[in-house]
Amino acid sequence: MKIGIVTQPLLGNYGGILQNYALQQVLQRLGHSPQTIDYVMTNSAWRYFRHSLKYRLCKLLGLMHRGKQAPTRLRLRNEVMDAFVKRHINSTHQITKYTSDIVQEYEYEALVVGSDQVWRPKYNDSIEDMYLDFAQDCNIGRIAYAASFGVDRWEYSHRQSAHCRALAAKFNSISVREKSGEELCRNHLGVEATTVLDPTLLLDANDYGTLCEHVSAPKERILAVYLLKSHNRQQVEANHRFVKMIAQQRGLKIKYFTADTADAMPIEEWLATFRDAEMVITESFHGTVFSILNHREFLTLTNSSRGMARLNTLLGSLGLAERFISPESYNPESIPKIDYNKVDEKLNALRKHSIEFLREALQKK
Repeated sequence: MKIGIVTQPLLGNYGGILQNYALQQVLQRLGHSPQTIDYVMTNSAWRYFRHSLKYRLCKLLGLMHRGKQAPTRLRLRNEVMDAFVKRHINSTHQITKYTSDIVQEYEYEALVVGSDQVWRPKYNDSIEDMYLDFAQDCNIGRIAYAASFGVDRWEYSHRQSAHCRALAAKFNSISVREKSGEELCRNHLGVEATTVLDPTLLLDANDYGTLCEHVSAPKERILAVYLLKSHNRQQVEANHRFVKMIAQQRGLKIKYFTADTADAMPIEEWLATFRDAEMVITESFHGTVFSILNHREFLTLTNSSRGMARLNTLLGSLGLAERFISPESYNPESIPKIDYNKVDEKLNALRKHSIEFLREALQKK
């Protein structure tokens, strides 16, 4: 079956690109022909002006980061991200607006929406497109796989709620990434949903290992630190003090790496960092995912501004809730060593359930 994938723009988000890669891999293994609709966001005039001014100032002052590109009206991928997408993700030509033309041009028999906060209006100017508003008149299957609201509260306006409720009713099958999403679907969209794994968890460490096998391992024992960009200076400073304390206690060399696309490392190197680290400290959902897949010891720091529902669901379902901590409340004696045999047992059961959901959903077309 020809399947179009509707997801967040494949820009500079490691997890966003890898969840799309993983979903394509699984759909191919199920015997289908998936393709991601390569939607490109347009910058507002104000955003374009602001970023252009910042770019010129940084260039003038010699503060330009590796991989930094001049701003454009279109929010394009930087070079290292684009290289991975071109090599590993089957996608359409780029579009700046969703229309039914893309469905007809590629002769899709079904559209799959997911994952990575596709149903959070904060990250989607036209949230209705994430409910396939543009394909209302198309005779296709409609599936939501691990669609995420990102948070456990309802953020839609009254108009958005009414419109998306009508669109959700047209779906053949709906699954969400967070347990709280089931209640949001029921109470606000009037539909039932089941919780499944984020697509990245449908593959295992060996699947990702083939992507980074050419990346050399470091000689030192590494504490990998993957923190998200934040404007809360006090929290940033507290996190860095915590990282230094853990590194000193365990005799590890700190390796900071970032989700900031201005200083992006290749995705293969990003994957290898989780593969090779002795320990990981992160605030990121996908940073947590790849720590688990690689059987790393890890701690996930709370960051309420990013939404904690997804991490509560993930860590709770795998028996790792005690790994979700704040630096202020850290007590090493209350955190037992991870038994990855038990974690893998739970993960494999959830993986089987999630893939079966996809298989059955696609058979409903």
